Amino acid sequence: MNNRTATINKTKEINEINCSYGNQKPHRFLRPSLEEVEAYCIERENDIDPIHFHDYYEANGWKIGKNPMKSWKAAIRTWEKNSSGKAEKQLPSQSYDPYENLRRLG
Repeated sequence: MNNRTATINKTKEINEINCSYGNQKPHRFLRPSLEEVEAYCIERENDIDPIHFHDYYEANGWKIGKNPMKSWKAAIRTWEKNSSGKAEKQLPSQSYDPYENLRRLG
């Protein structure tokens, strides 16, 4: 009887722990603004065209394949890895100035 009570108490304790984790809301993805994408690309000093990146995912509903995107920053890092494997890196067009929008903001 004592072992059974201990087992029941342990089971209740485990269930309470599991329920407390289940009540947490999952992190909700927030679409980045073009300015946020530009700032992150500048911070990472990469050759990713932020306008192309933003337009690409905006057109696709911020999905990767059929799955909703979880982290746009991780997607940028993936674009970096994929572009570094190419023989010739594509440079941003000469008309593109990554600091232009940041200057407009202040």
